[in-house]
Formats: sequence, C-alpha cells, structure tokens
Amino acid sequence: MVKGTMRAAAVLAVALLPVACGDGPTSPSGLVDTEWRLASVELPGAAPVTVTRPDRFTLRLGADGAASALVVCNSCGGRYELAGDRLTVSRLACTLAFCVTNEDAPALASFPSLLEGASVAATDAAGLTIRSERGTLRFVR
Repeated sequence: MVKGTMRAAAVLAVALLPVACGDGPTSPSGLVDTEWRLASVELPGAAPVTVTRPDRFTLRLGADGAASALVVCNSCGGRYELAGDRLTVSRLACTLAFCVTNEDAPALASFPSLLEGASVAATDAAGLTIRSERGTLRFVR
C-alpha cells in the first residue's frame, strides 16, 4: 500500500512540475519586468499599422503590479493584474506634453486606451501579443 501511494505521489509531482516551474506564455520571466516595444497596432476592421519607431511606444509590467508605458514623449502609469493569460490594466494616467512625431496614425494615438481594460496576453519567440475587442497590439523585446 505504501509503495502504491509513493508511486502515485511521484507521478503527481512529475505531472505538476511543468505547471509549477514552467515558463508558460504569461509567466513572470516571459512577460513581467521586460520592456516591450510596440511593433504594430491593429484596430477592428482595419489593416495593421507598423510602428516605425518602436522605441517611442513601450510597455513595462513590473513585478509589483505597476504598468508603465511610453507614448512618444509622454509617460503613462497605472496598475495591472495578470491571471493566466488574462491581463487587466487599470486606466492609465499620462503626461500631456506636446510631442513632435512622424507617427500620425490614429491607431497609434489609441495605444494607451488599447492597453486599458481586460485583454488576452501571450508571448512567443516573436514577442508579446495583447488582444481584446478593442484591437491587437504586437510588441517585440
């Protein structure tokens, strides 16, 4: 009886190991504490808009629950929660400096509002994708 119980415990431990130690699509090592640079924005019913200066549109999700973004020359900040692949970002407070930019696409102006609210986040070799009914944001490291 003890031998069977030990075997069952060992099988369970091996089965749970990838969950406990794995690098899933939204695990902290894959998503949190990384500066993500915006590569493209796709609004519903529109073609994707490629960002020519990804360094001017960034996102960082801190291990402390802080969300921060750079929008051309303005900084935005708020809070986020991550549960599995569900990412929820609070309303972001942004500075309102006048920024000179070549990026005049309306899709890029909506970048902060596309981050806010509930979304699905996934990382892969290409980067980070955040999807919601509001649109799709694709980021690179």
